[in-house]
Amino acid sequence: MAVPMVIAAFVNTFFPDFVKIGSPVSAIFSAEGTMTLVGAMIVFAGIATRPVDLLRCLKRGGILMLSKLLLNLGAALLVMQIFGKEGFWGISAVALVACVTALNPAMYVVVAGEYGDELDQAAYAVISLFALPFVPICMLGFSEGYGIDWMAILATVIPFAIGMLLAGLDPSIRDFAAPGTMVLSPFLGYCLGCRVNLRLVVQAGVSGLLLYVVFFVFTLLPLVVLDRLLLKQKGYCAAAIACVGGVFISVPALMAERDASYLPYVELAAAQVAFCVAISILVVPLVIRLLVGKR
Repeated sequence: MAVPMVIAAFVNTFFPDFVKIGSPVSAIFSAEGTMTLVGAMIVFAGIATRPVDLLRCLKRGGILMLSKLLLNLGAALLVMQIFGKEGFWGISAVALVACVTALNPAMYVVVAGEYGDELDQAAYAVISLFALPFVPICMLGFSEGYGIDWMAILATVIPFAIGMLLAGLDPSIRDFAAPGTMVLSPFLGYCLGCRVNLRLVVQAGVSGLLLYVVFFVFTLLPLVVLDRLLLKQKGYCAAAIACVGGVFISVPALMAERDASYLPYVELAAAQVAFCVAISILVVPLVIRLLVGKR
């Protein structure tokens, strides 16, 4: 995802009119295609998931995900109640919540496959469900007193359920759809990069770094400690969960579509989250190496 994202950010910064020439260019090489690709990837995740895996993964991955969600919800409620949408130190509430709720399933599946056991690998089914923008959107709405956005949850669950149904009707479809997520990843990376302005990323340097420090202290470290003390694991899968995924760059724009009061924060918030994505891709593997015990 990273390389197409950078290319798209360059094009969006210096040649923004390129994608306005019409479809199919506009449909696939602009931010408009983001949720279409995300929806397709959810279907592929559902196809790859066996019902028995959902039950098995709750033993370990479910505990980590529940802990992360509670931490994220606490952060969202605290920021919204004390600072409001403007946030603090140049970090808006939408940027903070988008970052702390972020997941990177690609990082997790690689780490679980290399170092984890069967339970760690099975947990991917649950983690992929929560690695989507509906999580921060629901938390922001809940923290503002709107309650839980059940339609956003339903809109995410339905494609996943359709994928599981297809695989249940014809198990051979799993082999056919196995490379689907990887094939779509570069296209999704490009669409996400279309929301990033490199000039703003440079301006967001200090605040983006500060945002990642907040994420590291209040998300990554607690999950690693929980994994080591409660689940008696080494913590590398918890660290892999706490990696900022590129799809969360879309959260500020998606939130602004639901609530226009977030519009003033969209561009800077997207740049700050993009900054955290770049840092996270570098930092998390180093943390995992340290936890595994390899130099």
